[in-house]
Amino acid sequence: MKQILLKGDGVSPGIISGKLKYVKNIDSASKIVDGDIVFAKSLHPPLPSQARHASAFIIQSASEADHTVSYIKEIWKPCVLVDDISVFKEDIEVTVDGQSGNIFLGKQEKNSQNFYLPLAHKLNSKIYLQMSIPRMAKSAMELNTDGVGLLRTNLIVEETGNHPYFYYIKQNKEQELIDILANGIMQIAETFNPKPVWIRTMDFSTDELSLYNKGEEEIVESNPLLGWRGIVRGLDQKELLSVDFQAIKKVLDAGYNNIGIIFPMVRDVSEYILVKEALLGHGIKPHVDIKVGSMFETPVAAMQIEDFVKSGLDLAFVGINDITQYTLAADRTNPNMQQVYNPANTAVLNLVYNVLETCKYNNIETTTSFLSPLKKVLPELLSRGLVSFTLQADRINEIAELVFEAEKKVSEKI
Repeated sequence: MKQILLKGDGVSPGIISGKLKYVKNIDSASKIVDGDIVFAKSLHPPLPSQARHASAFIIQSASEADHTVSYIKEIWKPCVLVDDISVFKEDIEVTVDGQSGNIFLGKQEKNSQNFYLPLAHKLNSKIYLQMSIPRMAKSAMELNTDGVGLLRTNLIVEETGNHPYFYYIKQNKEQELIDILANGIMQIAETFNPKPVWIRTMDFSTDELSLYNKGEEEIVESNPLLGWRGIVRGLDQKELLSVDFQAIKKVLDAGYNNIGIIFPMVRDVSEYILVKEALLGHGIKPHVDIKVGSMFETPVAAMQIEDFVKSGLDLAFVGINDITQYTLAADRTNPNMQQVYNPANTAVLNLVYNVLETCKYNNIETTTSFLSPLKKVLPELLSRGLVSFTLQADRINEIAELVFEAEKKVSEKI
């Protein structure tokens, strides 16, 4: 009989056995080898990428909305979130079930279930992937989705472990970073060609950057989620934004015309206008040489959607995690705020509907990620103008089934 050592929340599927290894910093993360199972009190980026050879992850003090979990899901590794890791000791052999959340003592019989299957449903809506890890591109392409809706250059940088500004730019190594980004983007764009690949420029929080090589020079903020991040940092540190643009220009010059660009954490339409001017200054004509979109993650941006449309917009990506967080004043990474954090709240939905309806009227593509509370309003989202979903690979069929049923309800009302 299987002995359950601990029950947690499974957030990334897969069943795997291995020996426990504790990770607390870059040094311990870099020592992780194939077959190890990482357990940690916290695992802020870039620690998960430096421990990427692990077979599975067990993390305390985390939520499914964390960037840590997002990275682990992109490399298709099992992950369980737990309340307390004190029961674990290094080198004990356990089996992690990333779907049920069960952690068993000892090695269990290997499960051959494949959690990453090609898209089964034919939908009116598009299903895009969140896909930022170049080495995963071939496997991800086999899932038969409509392309990549979110390639975060953050994750390519994260795997280097080096601070993008203080390690690369301040040490005159920016060309090295440009090449790393361009090569990674090209690999994904080539694999998915001619399907679209939407590239989001860098968006790091300062607390995460402090853990990178040369991160000791990063500023300290009391609330990084409300801090110097997103496009405002790119406009302030123009060299950082320039690295993204030069990498994208290199990809365009290589003949890949299936890419688009998305700007993150835009707080005001004036920032969107400025960043497009900067793009033009790098020899890339917005909406001509490349499609251009914006994340809608703040109430201000959602309320200004008509101004975005007037300035030129090819894609509106509703960042449901952040627009919920900033509308309800509820930190999405804080377990104590989960009873408040609700993407189906009327105030949040009204902002989302405003974006969708305006884009529908102006024939602009829209997409969003998915959070479980949205299930009950899926038909309404579709009827208001949502045309695609951008999902992690393990959830494409689960969410596609929900979308399929929602599309039927919408068609029945017509």
